[in-house]
Parts: sequence; C-alpha cells; structure tokens
Amino acid sequence: MTRQPIYPGLERIGEGALADRIVEWFRGPAAEARLIGERIEIGGADLYVKGSPFPARVRLRHALRRRVLRRALPRLSEFANFSWLRGQGFGAPEPVVAGAFWKGGLPRYQFLATHWVVPARPLRSALAGATVAQRAAIATALAEELARLHASGFVHRDLYPRNLLVEPVGLRYRLVFLDAWRGGPRRQLRGAAWDLACLFLEGTSLFTFDEQALLLDAYLASSSEAGRPVVARRLFAAIEHARTKLERRARRQARKDLAPIDRPFERERLLGTLALR
Repeated sequence: MTRQPIYPGLERIGEGALADRIVEWFRGPAAEARLIGERIEIGGADLYVKGSPFPARVRLRHALRRRVLRRALPRLSEFANFSWLRGQGFGAPEPVVAGAFWKGGLPRYQFLATHWVVPARPLRSALAGATVAQRAAIATALAEELARLHASGFVHRDLYPRNLLVEPVGLRYRLVFLDAWRGGPRRQLRGAAWDLACLFLEGTSLFTFDEQALLLDAYLASSSEAGRPVVARRLFAAIEHARTKLERRARRQARKDLAPIDRPFERERLLGTLALR
C-alpha cells in the first residue's frame, strides 16, 4: 500500500489495475460534485463505492488538518482503518482504493471503493428476521467482538446500527464494521462508552431491555477475559452521559437514519438486573 502525494491533484491509497479503473470511474462523479453510495461492478469485481464533494465551508478546515496535523481525509482514514481491522482479525470490508481530488490547494472530492460483503445483512434487518434465540446470539456476538475491539485500543465512534453487518458463520454470527473513519487504533477523545451509547440510542426499538442486559453482561465478561476489566457502574454512567449528548445531536441534526428515541437508558434497572445474574 502506498500513498501518493497530495499534489498535483490526486491523493490516493491502493494500487493495482482495478484500483486504477476505479479512480478513473470516479472522475465523472467528481466533476459533477455528485454524492454517491451504491453497489456496482467494475472490471468484473463486485464493489461498493461511495463518494462525496467537500462543501466549500469545510475545505479549508480539512486542508489544514491534512497539512498541519497530518490527519487523513475521511475516506482515506476509512481505508486505513478497514485495513487495520482486517489485519487484526476483525470483520470489515476489503478496501480496494480510496482517494481525494484536490484543486487550488483544497480537497474537492473524496471517494472509497471496497469489495461487497456477502452474505452479511444490516444489523437491524438481521434482528428483525431472527428468532428470540438468534437475537440473543447476535447480541452476544456483538458484545464479545466489541469488547475485543476496545481491548485492542480501537474506538469506532460512529457505531450506529446502520454501520454494522451481521454475517452467519455456521451456528454463530460474525460482525462486520462499516463507516469507520472517525475512530481508529489510536488515542481517542471518545471512549468505549460512546460506541455503546450509539448502539443504545434507539432504545428498545432495536434491543429489548433483556437483550440490552445480555449485551452489557457479555461485554463486561469479555472485557475481563481480554485483560481490560471494566467497572459496570462507571461504564453505565458514561453510557448514559454519552447517550444524552447523542440524543441532543440527533434532534438538532434532524437525523432520519435513526429510529425514534423511545425511552431513556435505564442505568439503575440494568445494574440491578446484572447484579442478579
């Protein structure tokens, strides 16, 4: 994997003939400043491609972050995080190429292409079509994988249900992490509680109370097994605090990709339930 210079207009990660074809394909949407996110075939490869223009108001900010702080642009950061996750044995799409088109010293358009993940399904639809036992197995698998992820030092920071796929593997389930550009395997301003708050933002419209208790119980146990013991009361207080922030943000941004926030995070009831197990 190589990084081409920012100038003369293209910054890119990912090499090979397929990557070259994808970059050329993206020149069309970039010229039109077109937002895209779709499954397509290029060179016989089944791909998911996404691209977006940088609004004028944020171009300078991203340029300064890139030049001064040496922080990658979102789609390039996502490519690097997917590569890291896969290298550590976590589920993530296989990235092919990511890049950004620059003009006049400012980023104008960014893009990413990954191989399509088969036969995984979005978390919400996987839960909707599952039996009670299967839902419990999915919640347990998610808890165990998330505990392992946090123990490795990686915080996702955008762990909404839409950013998780569920892949059946025999009688078990494997989680696939999507849209992982905000976080990474480095020191983060947000911690593990933020990821859990993202999951629990939709309350019982996603997981029932008993499933939330099961998930948190499995997360605490798996964290201890991974050498990262967590104090339940402290974690739950942090989740509640982060969830309050996320609720305010979701309402302010009028998010349409979240189910209604139906009830508060029942910290004391969950602590009491886990104490009885």
